[in-house]
Amino acid sequence: MLLTAACSAPPQTPVAAKASATAATLTTNTRCRGLTVAASRQSPVKVGDTLTITAQAGGCDSPDYRFVLVDQTGGTTVMRDWDPVSAWDWNTGSTQSGRLTIRADAREHGGTSYAPDVSTYLEFLVTGAAAPHVQTCRLPVSGVLAGSGGFVQMPAGTFNADPASNVPLPGQTDPARLRRGYTYDPVHGRWLPVPRDWVMPDFSSYVYVGTEYPHVSNQPALHVVKLPAGTDSQWPQGDQLYGLPIALRPQGVYGAPGPEIITMVDAAGGVTTVDQGHAGLFAVVTSTGIWAAKWSTSRAGAYVLADVQRIDTNTGAATTWFHIAGVTAVPIGIDGSGSPIIAAGTQLPNGQISASQIWIVPQASAGAVPQGVLIYSDKDHPLVVQGPPIVSAGAIWIETDKGLWIDDGTGASIRLVSNFSGYIAGGCL
Repeated sequence: MLLTAACSAPPQTPVAAKASATAATLTTNTRCRGLTVAASRQSPVKVGDTLTITAQAGGCDSPDYRFVLVDQTGGTTVMRDWDPVSAWDWNTGSTQSGRLTIRADAREHGGTSYAPDVSTYLEFLVTGAAAPHVQTCRLPVSGVLAGSGGFVQMPAGTFNADPASNVPLPGQTDPARLRRGYTYDPVHGRWLPVPRDWVMPDFSSYVYVGTEYPHVSNQPALHVVKLPAGTDSQWPQGDQLYGLPIALRPQGVYGAPGPEIITMVDAAGGVTTVDQGHAGLFAVVTSTGIWAAKWSTSRAGAYVLADVQRIDTNTGAATTWFHIAGVTAVPIGIDGSGSPIIAAGTQLPNGQISASQIWIVPQASAGAVPQGVLIYSDKDHPLVVQGPPIVSAGAIWIETDKGLWIDDGTGASIRLVSNFSGYIAGGCL
């Protein structure tokens, strides 16, 4: 054995060359290729518990780590930015209850890219009530024009414009005019020229409607932009959404190519009809179900959106969740526990809903009286909801034509906190 090893030994390398190679090994890092993450306590946990989250990357020397909290509405908060320490203590005392995800990121030590080499996730069910911390919130918001973004600073509710939001809008705007505004990307520290629903929850990409008409469908192409590099390409078969995307999710991009159809196109171009019979333009897409309103002709034959239903994404089965006679009802978002937030009132000619009531409905309520919490009711002063609400800093934030409102759990109704009227661009910073 020793003899064989000696015979097969490689030629001797000069000492200087060995030193040079060793120095190169010490100074040259490689991209992280694997990542595991563990927690000191398993799900479920209670609000107020402290957990230690520990990550371990492979394939790279002395990696840097980042920890990000992702809530059910897609709100993403960087809890601890890049640091070589692999453990982070998560105090859930100011966290809203519900199903939350901790994302651990890793990259080579000293890397300049804000994007991770690799990421992995841990999901937690957090129970109990959290004390809202809206007093320290800086909420990103925007209008519809380039440069209209900025931040509403609490508790004063003042809007401060951010010149960095002056990013040009690619392609063409949303034809339905129901998903407007820009998005602030806290992962890469930049503004994105599309509404929040068109951004992947982990901020790895976004989509927009192009100006090309590539196929016989004679419908506009859909583009996808990878972050942070900004690589732009057409989404395969994206024209099948007819220029009406409603949500970008890990499984694909959802759209409403017709008034009673919801379609999903995956990254390979596979087209799936997810649902028929519901208004896709108002749909709220979650990981386990889609909330959408069903058309009805119960009012003298006129088509109205009368019932909000939950569509199971696995079986396609629809369960009636909300109904009030004589009003139009549509889902506008979900709260921290995954319950739909529903606007009820009158549909305007531009398609928006003038809401005389706003409800949170945690359980199915098909009867005359919804089984939920009425957080706004004023038939003389209805609110036109501008875009999907967001859960952040322990509160629900809702933008309307009459300013920014929140439900922070301190009362039965939402309250006005800012006169800014536009679109919510992300979670509190």
